[in-house]
Amino acid sequence: MDLNGLADPFVKVRLHPDPTEDPDFNRQTKYMPNTLTPEWQQTVVFMNCFKRTLKRRVLEVTVWDFDRLKTNDFMGQALINLGDKQLLDGRPHWYPLHKMEPVILPSAKKTPPSARTAPVESAKLSRTQRETIDRRGMGIKEHPKDYSTSHR
Repeated sequence: MDLNGLADPFVKVRLHPDPTEDPDFNRQTKYMPNTLTPEWQQTVVFMNCFKRTLKRRVLEVTVWDFDRLKTNDFMGQALINLGDKQLLDGRPHWYPLHKMEPVILPSAKKTPPSARTAPVESAKLSRTQRETIDRRGMGIKEHPKDYSTSHR
């Protein structure tokens, strides 16, 4: 948040899993100046994404506060399981933003330990999550229902 108590929010949207790290699965909105209630009215389109595979994917939505002089500030995150049949009911859906560090979702590329974004306190993680750290070099503190078991 800026000194005036407002933010300049923008959204990063990413489709997971992305085995090729394809930039076509990353999108970003324009920032909205001086607001805490942004309405982007933008459509995000992912090319080369087939409907039959969407139900096995997760949409990662992160909200950031744009800053010209410093690094952008993380404001919150929502993970949306695209296999959820409620998404197809033709109504808008609201998702709470979780105020935590951005979750790192599985990638086909192994991340070297020196490139990890932050240390994870393994005592707070379940056995499955600790195995995920060991196998993929990442930690997931919160994740959508069934994500960790269906994408091993």
